[in-house]
Amino acid sequence: MKKVFHFVFAAVMLVMGQSAMAQSEVTTVLDESFVAFTEGSEAEPATTDISSGLTNKLGTTLIGWSGRYVYEAGGMLKIGDGGNLQTARYDMKANKGVIKISMRVRSYDESGAMFAIAVNYGTKVTDFVFDNKWHDVSYVVSGASTSSTTYLKITASMALNGLLIDNLKVEQSADFYPAPVAKQPTQADGTSFTAKWDYISGSTGYYLDVYTKDANGAPVYALQNEFVSGAFTSSYKVTGLDAAKRYFFVVRATNGTATSENSNEIEVVKVISSLAAPEALSASNVTAAGFTANWNAVDQAEGYLVTVSKVLTLKEDKNMVVASEDFSAFKEGTVTAPVYPSLNEYLDKYTNESGWYANAHLYAQGLLGLAPFSETSPASLLSPVKNLASNGGKFVVKVRMGGTQSGVYVAGGVVTVNVYNGENVVETQQVTLLEGLNDYTLNFTKGNENTYVEFTYPSTTSRVWIDSIEISQEKKAGEEIMSLVGEFDAENTLSKAFELPFTDGISYCYTVAAYVTTVVGGEIDKLYSKDSDKVKVTFTEPTSVNDVTAAKTVKSVRYFDLSGRALAQPADGVSIVVTTYTDGTTSSAKVMK
Repeated sequence: MKKVFHFVFAAVMLVMGQSAMAQSEVTTVLDESFVAFTEGSEAEPATTDISSGLTNKLGTTLIGWSGRYVYEAGGMLKIGDGGNLQTARYDMKANKGVIKISMRVRSYDESGAMFAIAVNYGTKVTDFVFDNKWHDVSYVVSGASTSSTTYLKITASMALNGLLIDNLKVEQSADFYPAPVAKQPTQADGTSFTAKWDYISGSTGYYLDVYTKDANGAPVYALQNEFVSGAFTSSYKVTGLDAAKRYFFVVRATNGTATSENSNEIEVVKVISSLAAPEALSASNVTAAGFTANWNAVDQAEGYLVTVSKVLTLKEDKNMVVASEDFSAFKEGTVTAPVYPSLNEYLDKYTNESGWYANAHLYAQGLLGLAPFSETSPASLLSPVKNLASNGGKFVVKVRMGGTQSGVYVAGGVVTVNVYNGENVVETQQVTLLEGLNDYTLNFTKGNENTYVEFTYPSTTSRVWIDSIEISQEKKAGEEIMSLVGEFDAENTLSKAFELPFTDGISYCYTVAAYVTTVVGGEIDKLYSKDSDKVKVTFTEPTSVNDVTAAKTVKSVRYFDLSGRALAQPADGVSIVVTTYTDGTTSSAKVMK
């Protein structure tokens, strides 16, 4: 199952160290260094919110300022996660309300933090710092009132331990002009493309640069300062390019007096709307220790993704655990001081089986947490896709979980559990949590061949911690139980070898999808074809060892347990020994220790 999640920031051009043309006078509207806020330090900020309470030190020191979760930090201010700092109102009518905002920002967390800057009621900047170092940031934006006064509001989010800000400044000049936001071309065939951008209100035209880059990364121009006239113009077709080269473009806006800095740089990639699915071929080099998957080439593909699954054929009726996870691979963090990973990710390096996927989640030792940033975007955990069509679609989900507030287990949180058949939700149940970690059992009735289970949690004021999950179903003798081994990038080849042992009752299957890097949803991303037809791979053990085999020279001997995991030496009980000979053949046998 290939899921694609995009996390999109509001599009604004970041101007780092803008080089003003210095032709017009620069007026400073606001310049605040926060030197009056001396409590605490950068390393250990004060713990009193100065934007609330009886004293309201923020508003009494800086008249007209307000906020939420604002703390002193030794001559700087810290904005807590979910908090904000709002300035007083200032006259910013000049230059048609175009202003330059600059400040220093630093996240307390190595993973960074998000911040937004609103000009009056409209958010003009949403940006992210990706580490815990200081950054000097500067933005030229429009939107200040031309008839009244204007305030700024700086908001911090995805900032577990807060965001430091210092040296906040607002300036105005006739030479300041906002840069346009360049967008990915929707038409690009190698020799031509249509450059696109968001037009800037009040502009008289735009300057377009199109270039390749030399070995040092310096631009080699195909077009430079190409003037595109028109206040509402937002595209220009570029032709006559070399299909063997990589091109980039930037655009600048002008109002006839001032010219903006460059827009964001766009790499031009060939736009491809679809790829044919590969034709998967029979496996080759099938031995007791593995096989080679094969497929035919697809036009325009730059690589291939091979999805391999293990297939267990049951010898008797059995209640089967088809998915089980205890998150024991999470070794760090606690419910009071969790680890903040990527916003969304596959958990393959932590889970017993590939395919678990989490969004807006946390780690603690032996626990996976759900902690959304917005109640409109719940946190979620998705299981691998399973064939749950047996037993009339009836299956059981057992989950151990609990909710916390400020690191203390509390009752009352509501977790929603959805059953998906393909892309559609077919069943939903809700669990109201008791205090502490507790076991919950849910019975579902609508499983099919393409089912997965989703756990979601919407509250931003508390967290849910999942300790273990088990999905089980009654299965019949002869049924096949499939589990994902993994998805493997074969790059630009037409085969890939896998070391996977064929133990008792185990076979494998694989599908292949082609991919290419192109424009997907307005962003550069990989476009995948549909999966090929499924190819099943089986291996039959020799029933005896003849004299010829016995006389072969042994190249290597490897051991596996009955679940297929490699061992350094035979384990206590039954193991599988796979012998590889110098002529390339193999044999396998069970050994008892």
